[in-house]
Amino acid sequence: MLCPGTAHADMASCTGQHAQGQRSLRSDKPLAATKEFAKCASDSECAAEVRNECIELLEQARAATPSIVFSATDEQGNDAPTTEVVDAHGKVVAQANGRATDFEPGPHRLTFRFPNGKQEKQVITIRQGEKNRVINVALPRPDADTKPGPGFPQDNAATPAEPSGIPALFWVTTVLTVVGGGTYAAFALMGQDKEDRLDGCAPTCSEQELGTYDDMKRDYLIADVGLGVGAASAIVAFSTLIAWSVGQDTPAGDSRSRVGGVLTPDGGQIAFSGRF
Repeated sequence: MLCPGTAHADMASCTGQHAQGQRSLRSDKPLAATKEFAKCASDSECAAEVRNECIELLEQARAATPSIVFSATDEQGNDAPTTEVVDAHGKVVAQANGRATDFEPGPHRLTFRFPNGKQEKQVITIRQGEKNRVINVALPRPDADTKPGPGFPQDNAATPAEPSGIPALFWVTTVLTVVGGGTYAAFALMGQDKEDRLDGCAPTCSEQELGTYDDMKRDYLIADVGLGVGAASAIVAFSTLIAWSVGQDTPAGDSRSRVGGVLTPDGGQIAFSGRF
């Protein structure tokens, strides 16, 4: 049989736990509230009304308390279950052994101490009511810190293309354009001169004068060839210049625009190909 003083002390303790649990619950600290409500809910000396309310509030606090399941892997990818989880105050609060650990909701700054002495730090935000959230921490593999040596481009790093000079094809075709144009002009004038002389003596041209007819045809033929070569070369030169200028503004590996020209042996035929 308990003396009245003892019963009064137990009742005061019980109501104090009940009150403290409610304050913790209102302060968004369900884990602390759980501990207080568990005490008064299991205290047989508590008044039935207070005890029943502690039991009800205990279920609410437990539902609001989040839990985390930690796991850890070493540099070789093996599980490290003895890794310790240390809070911001240096207290070991869990191990990475796959078992759930209750936490207060909110941000937590944690340090993971591996058996080999290495550490990893993380700041995690734990949500109220979140249950059995899995957090894995892995040490970086040895090859993760390997950097390419001099002369080797790093992965995923875009290597800018160095600007190149105007292609040689442009200069060659430009020269052919000038030569073709000059040939056309020279032989067309020579043919025209012979044609004028034949027109002037017709119809009483001498044998010698009539002999210039074949020379006139030859001059006009050479003029036509020069005109064809000059025109074709001009088109190829212009196309080459356009293709080169487009290439200067296009990233390396981008083949969306291609322009080109080909002078065929038949003379004066130009072929273009491209994807625009």
